[in-house]
Amino acid sequence: MTKIACQFLLHVAFACSALFCALADPAKVEVRIGVIMPLTGSTASFTTDARRMIELMTPLINSRSGAYSYRFIIEDGMCGTGSAPITAAKKLVEIDNVHFMLVGCSGEILQTAPFLNGKGILTLSLFGSHPDVKKIGGYVFRTYPDADTGIEALVRVIEARNFHKVAVITEEVSYTEGRRKLITKLLGDRIVLDETFRADDQDLRNIILKAKASNAEVLYLTLSADMLMVLAAVLSKVTGVRRSFS
Repeated sequence: MTKIACQFLLHVAFACSALFCALADPAKVEVRIGVIMPLTGSTASFTTDARRMIELMTPLINSRSGAYSYRFIIEDGMCGTGSAPITAAKKLVEIDNVHFMLVGCSGEILQTAPFLNGKGILTLSLFGSHPDVKKIGGYVFRTYPDADTGIEALVRVIEARNFHKVAVITEEVSYTEGRRKLITKLLGDRIVLDETFRADDQDLRNIILKAKASNAEVLYLTLSADMLMVLAAVLSKVTGVRRSFS
């Protein structure tokens, strides 16, 4: 994982170099790359290693670059919570004067894309899986597969195995809503439970009891990493379901 991450950052820096040649004198200009990712909140665990990797790899990238000096400026987008992403984007573009952007999850890129497109900032979405990301504008690209592809494949598995009772439990964060809508649409009458809960909700007893009463054969959980492990284990024990997807 570390090797892949290092190669990714080196490729980002190389791509920025190639594009920056047309913008300014490379001998005089520092290349500033803004980074928006969830540093706090329920999805922060996704990016802990990424932030550390950026901090560790920046000196290495700079040591290998003969013409450019790279500076990564990291801001908290809280995965789309409130106005955190757009506030971060405006600070990075209008105050820090970044030349390129790396943006984390779906909620962050969906909120910032109109502004970044309007400013002409070339942007790479690192793990924006929401279906709308693919039509978000000409300056935004992503390295993460579209959620629709995975959901459609999962639905085919459920149908092939002849499961007729599927419970869907969703944490209310930006990147989960598109997944919930698509799987409930595709499975139709096979959905016996469709429950959501807030990211700050600590009492999930009601949902757990509903999941047990639904007699589901399959649990589909779309949650943050921290919540997933806890809730999956509890639901498996309470409902007896051994087939769960996330």
